[in-house]
Amino acid sequence: YMAFILPFIMVLWANCHGGFLAGFIIGGAYALEAYISKNYKWLRILIISGLFCFIALMANPYGWEIFIAISRTLNSNIAKYIIEWHPFIFSIQFGPTLCIIVFLLISNSKDNKISLADKILAFAWLFAALLSRSNFPIFILLSAPYFAYHLGKIGNPPPFPDMKLPSLRIRYFAFSAVTILLMLTPPGVNFMLQKDFIKGEDKVPVSAIEHIKKNYPNKNFLNQYGYGGYIIYYSEGLI
Repeated sequence: YMAFILPFIMVLWANCHGGFLAGFIIGGAYALEAYISKNYKWLRILIISGLFCFIALMANPYGWEIFIAISRTLNSNIAKYIIEWHPFIFSIQFGPTLCIIVFLLISNSKDNKISLADKILAFAWLFAALLSRSNFPIFILLSAPYFAYHLGKIGNPPPFPDMKLPSLRIRYFAFSAVTILLMLTPPGVNFMLQKDFIKGEDKVPVSAIEHIKKNYPNKNFLNQYGYGGYIIYYSEGLI
């Protein structure tokens, strides 16, 4: 009966965030799994629930035109200026990069103990996350079965090495010293400060800021939350 709660969730989702289309992809993956495993009862429930979800999401201020709004957003000319819509960059995002590397190391598409739907969703959103950073949080959620299953097989981790040993102290000191020296080099500083984000028209809409500063000084404008500092800098505080 939990599947029939989904239409109510879809109403809230459609009125809160444009990512509600992901719900149909998730439901479709489980429907495909039900079809392949010949669980037709569950497949029928998912299809009926999906139809009610489609009807329910019309309960929004835009009705069916919400799909037009989503299409215009995805194909907007300003998409290249929104950082979270940029392709995933391994070199400057250590945390997400580590998650993807760990996922690739522990994932096993042939493991029968992980459901087909979980496999499809995890790898599909891995690909989507590489195309757009905005998909990374959903990738983390949908890859959770892989992490949970494989981390559960690890068992108790080995004890941490005894730091009282002089040889270990020398190794850790040498590693720390080399790391700090690398961080102080110009490439290391640029890496940490991520200076490449403020270079070029493809990163910051400098021409648009100049146009607003010239024609609409001292006016308030809505902007993407990651650009506030850049707008103040390039407009010299006039926007």
